[in-house]
Amino acid sequence: MITTIIERIETFAKGLLSGCRAGSLGVRHGEGLNDDLAAYADAGLPMAAVLAAATSVPRRAWGLDRGRIAAGQPADLAAFTASPVTGLSHLRRALATVICGRLWRAVPIAALHTA
Repeated sequence: MITTIIERIETFAKGLLSGCRAGSLGVRHGEGLNDDLAAYADAGLPMAAVLAAATSVPRRAWGLDRGRIAAGQPADLAAFTASPVTGLSHLRRALATVICGRLWRAVPIAALHTA
């Protein structure tokens, strides 16, 4: 029975696109997505499926052919203090983000809320 439940969860997760409620009352930008991913993990989704729901699955659903780190490829990626695979709390501690090859340094979320 447990195996069947896990198989169903993994099948469901392959098409799961994580969203964000940012802008909704009481939801701070940058935190809603992390909370949603934590809820998926708490529900029993494998970590690979949780992270894919916020990265590769939406990219494929939107028809974007990016996601490869290689010379000459447009770079959209984020660097964290440690791997999110070892714990989703690392997503809250980004060091930098690269969007279309441009480096953006991380700003602590607390600093954004006081601005």
